[in-house]
Amino acid sequence: MLQKYSPKRTVPTLFNDNLFDDMIYTFFDRVFASDFIENKSIGPVFDTHTHENEYIVRAELPGYGNEDIKVEVSENEVKISGKLESENGNTARVSSFHKEFTVPTDVNYDNIKATLEKGVLNIVLPRKQKDIRRIEIT
Repeated sequence: MLQKYSPKRTVPTLFNDNLFDDMIYTFFDRVFASDFIENKSIGPVFDTHTHENEYIVRAELPGYGNEDIKVEVSENEVKISGKLESENGNTARVSSFHKEFTVPTDVNYDNIKATLEKGVLNIVLPRKQKDIRRIEIT
């Protein structure tokens, strides 16, 4: 389990309680650690589900719009990629990701649907209906 780094104090604090120290550590964590993390390519969170009639691929993509995401489906795989550009004053940031999933052989490619609602991308891959034939025993 990861724990927050808390160095031992070598300089006496101004206050006897830890409130001031916690406030300073929280400030530095938010300012510097968040900037450090955003510059790394961590990427979105993906989740897959298998149901009786369909497969679902779900991705958390906060801030992305329909025009920022590309979904491609081929015979054996689903490719999801995205690029998001943002400006904040004089700073421009570009975030991008690319993820591929292997597709099972029983996917009905004609009815695949993708929706983006409230920063969550859902791709529904319906399964082909199985041809079940009853064989009479003689």
